[in-house]
Amino acid sequence: MNNIKTISIGTVKWFGGYNRNIGKDNNYGFIKLLNDKDLYVHKNNLNGYGSLIEKDLVSFSIVKNKKNDKLEAINVKKISINEISSFELTKEEFLKLLKLFPNKKEIFKSLNLFPKDKDIQIALYSCIEYYRNFLNLFNQLQNYTTVNTKFNLEEDIYSQLTKEDWELSKKWVNLEENNTKYNFELARMISARSAEKLAKKYYESLKFSVEDIALKQITQPYDNDWKSYDLKLNNEIFIDVKNARFPNSSNFYSDHCIPKFKEDRNGKEIKILGVISPYIKVRDNTISSIYNNNDRDIRVLGETSFSKIRDLEEKFNSNFLHISDSKNFIPEWMFEYPIEFYSERNQILTQLKNISIDNYPSSAECEKFKINLLPFYIILGLDMQNELLEDWELAFVKGLSDYIKKNKFVTMPFLYLFILKHFLGMLKKNYPTYHPNKYKALIYFKQENYTRPLGIYDEEKYIYKFIISISEIFESQAKEKIQKFTTFKFYRKGLLQGKEDFKQEYTTIFAYCGGYIDKKGNCGYKPLIIGKEKTCKYCKKLICPKCNFCSKNCERIKE
Repeated sequence: MNNIKTISIGTVKWFGGYNRNIGKDNNYGFIKLLNDKDLYVHKNNLNGYGSLIEKDLVSFSIVKNKKNDKLEAINVKKISINEISSFELTKEEFLKLLKLFPNKKEIFKSLNLFPKDKDIQIALYSCIEYYRNFLNLFNQLQNYTTVNTKFNLEEDIYSQLTKEDWELSKKWVNLEENNTKYNFELARMISARSAEKLAKKYYESLKFSVEDIALKQITQPYDNDWKSYDLKLNNEIFIDVKNARFPNSSNFYSDHCIPKFKEDRNGKEIKILGVISPYIKVRDNTISSIYNNNDRDIRVLGETSFSKIRDLEEKFNSNFLHISDSKNFIPEWMFEYPIEFYSERNQILTQLKNISIDNYPSSAECEKFKINLLPFYIILGLDMQNELLEDWELAFVKGLSDYIKKNKFVTMPFLYLFILKHFLGMLKKNYPTYHPNKYKALIYFKQENYTRPLGIYDEEKYIYKFIISISEIFESQAKEKIQKFTTFKFYRKGLLQGKEDFKQEYTTIFAYCGGYIDKKGNCGYKPLIIGKEKTCKYCKKLICPKCNFCSKNCERIKE
């Protein structure tokens, strides 16, 4: 070897590792120069070091090998950032080192190199330019756009009802027109038909080809497909549209259940699309008014299916938590939007995945930029160690990350039940610094915007409201009583119960009101929380402060 060149610095690209072809570890590797070229290095030239580790900063001399005329590194030595001032670096090389070691910015500052160069000073004292691409994508991830899920009842739906729509709705009413309940039932059927029209508009906005099968009951009654499903997408996906209506005292519906999960004639599963709308009045074959004057929108909740619901119950059922419902009621949080709905979000995630994790801002820089990377790490399924997180927080994050590694994305229903099960588990452990309110910092990018937990579209803030509810339970006077419970039962409709012993009756922890307000409809007040609301001494259910209801057959109600 000859022609030794000036001593240079670079980083280890890789070194050693098991070689299957020769059946033993490699005794060589490569160094990446600051001009991004690779340089061969042999074990014999490590200047006393047994091995090198990827990303080590090293100094070396470059020589030409006489045998093959290729350049390689000799006299390789590990160095620290503090030692780079002894080398003659160009501006470009110094900037390259800044990018390679963004977390060592304070050390670079102390070296006081290139003090009059504006570009260097900007890079040293404001890394925002270096992270510009990442920060732009990260901001887009928090604010990705979607198709509309909300529509104005009067402008977008009712004004477009056709003669055939009214005819179909009347066909669904099993009452004579002179019956006093006829208009009430017709209003319910008009709402149901409007939900189907909304669903068609929604799926078309997702670029599906949509066939209105429900209308065939009028136009082609001999075709029995309308008995199994309402819409057909791309000639292969079958949708049964279910419409729920807002109850009197809450934005959570409580008067809607699915009596049967339909299957088509070939045994293929039908998807359920949930839609929610205000109550309406019908008089003289026209829509006369809308009850919920504060909310005149009809909106899409998302999709689900029998198999997805059963799969979730199997995942979360355990010895101490049983999830079930005697009725096939589907709450808002059980629905999820299809992959086509998240097209923009997933494109942004793909671009973010192409950025090396080494180029993510450090914890200190995230604090300076006022961003929270924790949900981002979870979404990507990345393993992380964070000295600022407590053990229970790390376990929570790891549980979600492990799920995403296997399933790509986390859904609204999974996150809801994951938080519920974790909350009940932490109650039993009585961890001193635990509080359910801390979940928000783990799943939300910003603490002032609670509509994108782990990138999930949640404009109605169902997850956030659930965290607030369990935080109230945690702070209630009944906390010590709940901590003694050994088993819990959770009904999808929004009812959590617990008990200490298998012989005891279940006590309600939180619930919705199943009462009825005369001439106004279902109460639906939610949440009712133990320790905040009174518990009925007869049925052990919570008493609604709005309508005084506890349970249907309770002795207190009868009295």
